Amino acid sequence: MNHELLAKVKEGINRPQWSVLIPVYNAAGYLALTLQSVMQQDMGVQQMEIIVVDDCSTDDPKSVVDEYKGRVQYFRQPKNVGHTANFKTCLQLSTGKYIHLLHGDDIVYPGFYAAFEQLFNAYPQVMAAFCRCNFINEQGNITNTSASYQKDTAPFPNFFEQICKGQMIQTPTIVVKREVYESIGIFDNRLSWSEDWEMWARIGKHYTMGFVNEVLAGYRIHSHSNSGQYVLSGENIKDLKRAIHFITSYIDDKAKRQQAHTIAGAYYSQYAIDMANYLQSAGKIKGARNQVWNAFFLCNSPRVNLRLLKRYCKTFFST
Repeated sequence: MNHELLAKVKEGINRPQWSVLIPVYNAAGYLALTLQSVMQQDMGVQQMEIIVVDDCSTDDPKSVVDEYKGRVQYFRQPKNVGHTANFKTCLQLSTGKYIHLLHGDDIVYPGFYAAFEQLFNAYPQVMAAFCRCNFINEQGNITNTSASYQKDTAPFPNFFEQICKGQMIQTPTIVVKREVYESIGIFDNRLSWSEDWEMWARIGKHYTMGFVNEVLAGYRIHSHSNSGQYVLSGENIKDLKRAIHFITSYIDDKAKRQQAHTIAGAYYSQYAIDMANYLQSAGKIKGARNQVWNAFFLCNSPRVNLRLLKRYCKTFFST
């Protein structure tokens, strides 16, 4: 598929270094914290634009944005378009050289933007980079921390090989040079939950990825988020099947392509089992069933599918 390219910024426009793009949908209660975490690192209007893109929320994110008296731009979709299309609008509104997509319920920690600038300045060949993050719950408590993939803050060798086997990056942790989206395209609108994984894999196929070995972002997980709703319905697993097909097709070598498909399928089958365990313990039995049911044949291993079948049967004996 030829992905839709992001239009280049028109000549004559004074461009900031940074575009901080904040897609939001019914997350006004978290947005103040998100904006506060960015504004603590504000470089000024000449160096950083901050744009909140509201996917026609039913709460009132604009009132939060208005507190910043014009420093933060606000755009509202005329109707709800879904988060992948809202990402597209974010990118289309951007004029900065570095693009940072920061969900309206996530946060960045002090030093985020400076650390990425240092990496890009030290390694001009790096066209995108990501850092570590804390996983936080609705109350802001840390529940887990992402892995450290290498000791140094530097280019990430073999990134493409690794990303094809499973998602490694949460959206608020990654910064992409705008010219990348202009060259290889924007998020794939055929995907509803794993469009970010496919995007980062596509970048890794064509460009050098960098890694900042610091915990500089907080990724919030809560039941009212898009991710939470897709998990309950099982749409996340359906979409992962599509994503695995798209991503592994980027691998030229047939044997490596099949290997990556098997590894990714097994990884996300286990993910579905783990998610089913969590949902069942929380009393969300239907959601648990949706996870394992949609994971059948995600992997071509009979042993993995037998494990899924056993876990599916357990959902019928829950008290």
